[in-house]
Amino acid sequence: MVRFSRMNCIQCQAEFDRLLDGRLDSQTETLLRKHLEDCPDCGAAWRDYEGAWAAFVSVTEIEPSSNFVARVMGQLDRVERETPAHPWFFPLPWRWVAPATAAVMLFAASIGVWMNVQHDADQAVNQELAVNLPVVQHLDLLRDFDIIANLDRIAPFSDHDPIEEMLKALWNS
Repeated sequence: MVRFSRMNCIQCQAEFDRLLDGRLDSQTETLLRKHLEDCPDCGAAWRDYEGAWAAFVSVTEIEPSSNFVARVMGQLDRVERETPAHPWFFPLPWRWVAPATAAVMLFAASIGVWMNVQHDADQAVNQELAVNLPVVQHLDLLRDFDIIANLDRIAPFSDHDPIEEMLKALWNS
């Protein structure tokens, strides 16, 4: 049982069920009733609680009509007849779940491998262009082509060109 010297509103309202059922010891019930007299909010809450419980208990049992079950079962049968036999989706049997999952995973892995190969091919082309660009740019045969002759103007400006340094190191060795 709860031991209080005084009750606050939260403690008081927490004991409403036990007060209604008569399960409180005399000391707690005395404190609770004193709080209900002194606190207008808790007193109103108790009257509402007690009134709602009294209304709930006073309701008489309602008997359904004699044909209630037959009517409900008839409506269920009608709904079942109106429901299409096949759902809007095709349910896969369980034996197809594993192969379908394997096919999807194989497809995803193939895409990943293809993208990696494409990336490697792009890297190889870019590397070859980086190596051959200075050589092609300085060929006398191609001086007549404006774009190739002026590639140094098109390329981004930089004080430090690692490709050019690498080529100079290769030519000097």
